[in-house]
Amino acid sequence: MKNNKIISKVIASSLIFAMGAISSAPVLAYTKDETVYTKADSKGSSYQTIVSEHLKNTDNLELLNDISELLNIINVNGEEDPVKNGTSIQWKGSGNDIYYQGNTEKELPIDCIIKYEVDGEEISANDLAGKSGRVKITIEYTNKESRIVNIDGTTEKIYVPFVVMTGTILDNNKMKNIEVTNGRVIDNGQNSLVLALACPGLVESLGLENEEDIPNLNKVEITFDAEEFKIGNIMSYATPKIFEESDISNMDKLNEIYDQINELKSASRQLVEGSNALKEGTTTYVEKTSEFSTAMNSFTDGISTASKSYSQIDDGIDSVNSNIGALKKGSSQVNSGVEQVSSGLNTLKDGVNAGKKQASSALSQSAVELSNGIDQIITGKDTETEIIKEKVIDGANNQLADGLKTGVTPAVTTEIESTISAKLQGLVKAGTITPEQAQVLEANLALTQEEQAQLGSTINSVIDSAVAQTAEAQKAGLDKINNSDTGVKNGLNQLKSQASQEILDGISQIENGFDTISNGTDELIAGTNTLKTGTSKLESGTNVLESGVNILAKGSKQLKQGISTLNSSSIMLNNANKQLLAGANSISEGTTTLAEGMTKFDDDGINKIVSYINGDLKNIQIRLEKLSELANEYKNFAGLEDGVEGNTKFIFVIDGTKENGEEQESNLPIDNSENTRKSQDNNEETNSGK
Repeated sequence: MKNNKIISKVIASSLIFAMGAISSAPVLAYTKDETVYTKADSKGSSYQTIVSEHLKNTDNLELLNDISELLNIINVNGEEDPVKNGTSIQWKGSGNDIYYQGNTEKELPIDCIIKYEVDGEEISANDLAGKSGRVKITIEYTNKESRIVNIDGTTEKIYVPFVVMTGTILDNNKMKNIEVTNGRVIDNGQNSLVLALACPGLVESLGLENEEDIPNLNKVEITFDAEEFKIGNIMSYATPKIFEESDISNMDKLNEIYDQINELKSASRQLVEGSNALKEGTTTYVEKTSEFSTAMNSFTDGISTASKSYSQIDDGIDSVNSNIGALKKGSSQVNSGVEQVSSGLNTLKDGVNAGKKQASSALSQSAVELSNGIDQIITGKDTETEIIKEKVIDGANNQLADGLKTGVTPAVTTEIESTISAKLQGLVKAGTITPEQAQVLEANLALTQEEQAQLGSTINSVIDSAVAQTAEAQKAGLDKINNSDTGVKNGLNQLKSQASQEILDGISQIENGFDTISNGTDELIAGTNTLKTGTSKLESGTNVLESGVNILAKGSKQLKQGISTLNSSSIMLNNANKQLLAGANSISEGTTTLAEGMTKFDDDGINKIVSYINGDLKNIQIRLEKLSELANEYKNFAGLEDGVEGNTKFIFVIDGTKENGEEQESNLPIDNSENTRKSQDNNEETNSGK
């Protein structure tokens, strides 16, 4: 953006200075003011160049020595003929100015290429004539006057700083919505004057060709909506006088800034180092404060836990103290209860012996009854088997046979007839037989009543045979299930034997259990005698405990109050430390922000300023000074005597287009012909100032 401002300043000052440079020149013995007129076709190619020279005889010299490479030189305001010796020319001025002109085929310092587009498609000017659409005219200039110079120790190519002012007039009836780059559109209602500025090679000379915000100063683009396109001459005025002396002299003051900016950079670095040191110190302080805060949290939590726990202990002591009387009473009751337990145990022993006899007798009787019951079940299984054979197996199979006989024969007959019909229909569809043949075959293949009866009889015989075989198999299976060797009856005999033995074993175990209980009651009786002695001692001990618990309850109250006070104090201390930690964190955040801000200020602010001033700005200053030197050195195009100050400018006139598409040749303000000379002779007095 700063570079763009420099470019804008250069462009703005260039236009003003270029306009004023037409008549400005230092006052010496004589000076040479040169204007180069060039005709160019619609593509920008030059095809005729005429140079007009004005020798300003400021000291009223009699003879003027000049240098010129022009051809066909003509004196346009006097009768004096030059004395020529190669490129050297001597004029007899007699104290007057000399005006002359000539032709040249010398290559111009600036070339231009013109491109025409309509609705985005490139087209020649002649083909564009008479067409309508959105027209874009691009005039691109090439600076051919390059020089090799030293820029801050580096050899680089820069260009003589020509500024080119381009203009044309557009008919508002034919052209609308006119826009131009690097210029202005001046509308007087009927016509629009389009003016634009170009500085070919300037951006490259300043080393700014890679900057994104720099406009393209090598070309001018004119766009407008056209109806029946037609355009007149496009004229360009070019001069190397792009810089004002005041602009260059003001840059000398930047040298003082270069020295001061380095001091600013050093001071900024010291601030960054100081802020980083402060940041590290506050970070360490916050870390230690945080560690202390963590310890305080643990201490506070511990005190709080101790306070809560001791409250429970104190409550327990109160409970013990309040219930010691009940404990004392209970110990007396325990002593009395032990007497009752001892008496009850003796009664229990007698009951266990009586229960042993009753249980053994009842279980033996149950074993006999179980054995008799199993024998009855075995006898009933044979009767049950015969009933199942007769009622279940034979009855169910006979019903199954009757059902099959009733349903199978009609179903088979129907399936046969359906299958035959389907096969015949398939043959009809395949074209093997006709539908009539199919009907005949179907009628012949249909089962007669006799065939159906025979088929039914056969099927019934098969069913009877299959059912009979099934019934025999089922009866054999039932006999196998019920036999005495491996069947149910065998299992029942084994159950009878096993159950009788297990009942006898159970009776023996129960009798052993009763004996164990009886023996245990003997041990319990001995234990109760010992317990009786202990409960007597417990009753006397509770009297001593009652006195001690009273003393403990009083001391516990004092300890509880002290722990509560310590808990409150630790909470206050922890809260104060948290406030201190919060303040330390705020200080740390502030110093971090300060350090980051100072670093950012140093990196993005001071360093960039220093880099720009010591780098880009200084580099641009050197380039501008070199460009100013080149501009001052470029004084003439066709030739200049040593020691003579000169000023040159270029005027390009680009052909317009006629309505029929032909190019409209431009007319220069001067014409190097005898007619022009005669016209000048008639006005010699006026032009020469005699």
